[in-house]
Amino acid sequence: MIVAEDLWVKFGSKEVLKGLNIEIPEGRTTVILGKSGIGKSVLLKCILGLLQPVSGRIFIDGSEFLSAGKAQKKQMTACIGMLLQNGALFDSMNVEENIAFPLAYHKKAPPAEIRRKVLEYAELVGIQDSLHLMPKDLSGGMRRKVALARAIMLQPRYLFYDEPTTGLDPTSSAIVEILIRQLKEQLDITTLVVTHDIDLVAFLGEDVALLDEGKILYKQTREEAFREDSPIYRSFIASRKRIQNEQGFTND
Repeated sequence: MIVAEDLWVKFGSKEVLKGLNIEIPEGRTTVILGKSGIGKSVLLKCILGLLQPVSGRIFIDGSEFLSAGKAQKKQMTACIGMLLQNGALFDSMNVEENIAFPLAYHKKAPPAEIRRKVLEYAELVGIQDSLHLMPKDLSGGMRRKVALARAIMLQPRYLFYDEPTTGLDPTSSAIVEILIRQLKEQLDITTLVVTHDIDLVAFLGEDVALLDEGKILYKQTREEAFREDSPIYRSFIASRKRIQNEQGFTND
């Protein structure tokens, strides 16, 4: 389990996170829903040690993270894989080299074992025939697949997704959503997704948390969140429909 307690983050005079609290339970997919620029990615970076909060505590599997030493932090975050918005592939490496990078960089396996794992995970996400291609030759959806295969190479217990379908066409978005769900089920990975995409929430979320005003205002199961009387539905999901109606656009 990952727990954030009373987390505060500031950039200059701007407070982004204001005493945020959240628990990410093991074995489930938690989706943090919120508007663009509200602080969703900031929370992920705090948990990964890429940003130092002003105050607060983070626990990873029961161990306090922020007060740990550099070596201990590296060991604690080794259990977390991350998929960035654009995939963040290395343009100078082909698909096979990109997927292999985590194991090759950490020298955690001999070349033959790395090759075997690359083939295994490439097949798992459906890119086994594209290992020779360079990132510039890939579509947006293919780049996310490569990034997913790379993210699971170290067999993480947690997998973070930062707006995983941003910039993708509907078909590619659906494929990525299905892959995220399949990986969670097949590899038993605890999943944390941050997004403003309602469709993604509906398809993936087992637990749904609404981030606004620097805090997690509500956390509910997916079934609860999509009830019309729920605070998450009223605060975020219904607002899209309300704006469409106010502008005279309806599906009637």
